[in-house]
Amino acid sequence: MTRIFDYGQLAQPGGFAVPYVVRELADGQPLADLLAGGPLPVEEALRVAATAADALAVAHPAGLVHGHIQPGNVIAGPDRVRITDFGLGALSPAAGGLLRYQAPELAAGGAPTPAADMYAVGVLFATCLAGVHRPAGAAARLMPASLAGLWAACLAISPQDRPGAAHVAVLVRQALADIVGPRLTGTGPMAAMAAMAASSPPARRPAVPAARWPG
Repeated sequence: MTRIFDYGQLAQPGGFAVPYVVRELADGQPLADLLAGGPLPVEEALRVAATAADALAVAHPAGLVHGHIQPGNVIAGPDRVRITDFGLGALSPAAGGLLRYQAPELAAGGAPTPAADMYAVGVLFATCLAGVHRPAGAAARLMPASLAGLWAACLAISPQDRPGAAHVAVLVRQALADIVGPRLTGTGPMAAMAAMAASSPPARRPAVPAARWPG
């Protein structure tokens, strides 16, 4: 996540105010710009999904909701991925971004929730794999088989059926380790992360219940 240094409102002639946010300058390219050139390699798509899930796994237990996870709010830098505009969608649902990333309950007028964030992560992952001009379902044959069920659960119609961010982060990083571990390749904006991950001692995989999605 990018750090926020200041926020407030600027009074304008006519008696109205314009809100502002001063945030950390993130080095890199918006994910939306990268996707304009086509889908991402599966390794980079996994890193995007893992980063989003990691950030939400910290924010959700603290009562914070992003509210508009989408490519325009993800910055892919040379050595890491960052999530920007955290919480602005929750403050102003009208700023929730592209309809493609909005959970069904948001489209029906509901308030942003952690479950709605996870729906957006599922669509974001699919968009990274399939591209912006193809339906999310086209990603099913492109993703690791181990994540097919997890991805489908993120896109569940009922918010109660979607997995929690921490659970998603664990499984996505396991899938990434399975792919990156045997081979260190890639020239994309996040390729350096592969080398960093491979140089670290392998972590023991935590046991993950298979029959029940944690909330």
